[in-house]
Amino acid sequence: MRKILTVLLFFVSVFSVKAQKGIEYVFPKKVEAEVNQFIKRNETKSFFIVFDTISSKDYIISVLSLDDGTSKDRKKLIKRSNRFVRISNKIIPIIFQSDTDFLFLGRDDRGRLKKIAVMYHGFEVIFTYDGEIIKTTQLTKIPE
Repeated sequence: MRKILTVLLFFVSVFSVKAQKGIEYVFPKKVEAEVNQFIKRNETKSFFIVFDTISSKDYIISVLSLDDGTSKDRKKLIKRSNRFVRISNKIIPIIFQSDTDFLFLGRDDRGRLKKIAVMYHGFEVIFTYDGEIIKTTQLTKIPE
């Protein structure tokens, strides 16, 4: 009985550790290639991606620098989101636009909901579900 309980606890702990690894996303190859080119031109930076839908068939990703003025609240959100994409062996965290739209940060001293003011400026790729690139921004390198 003791052995069965020990084995059962072992499997539960293994599965819980696996669940904590996060959710890995895979973008279409053409999209990954565009993002990879941008990252190679900015190798000294760390990045995160904001992912959103434009329509039922069209998507947008914004590749943003973690190093340049990312707020403490946003960094906490990125760390807690547990979503990522692996591009050229780099793990890049992903958040959704709706994460920042509806994130509960608590209340201020007057009892109002705190919000993150969000303006994303970075390299963007707009693409279809099938992986066709509709548009990319012209930003090629993040200023030092």
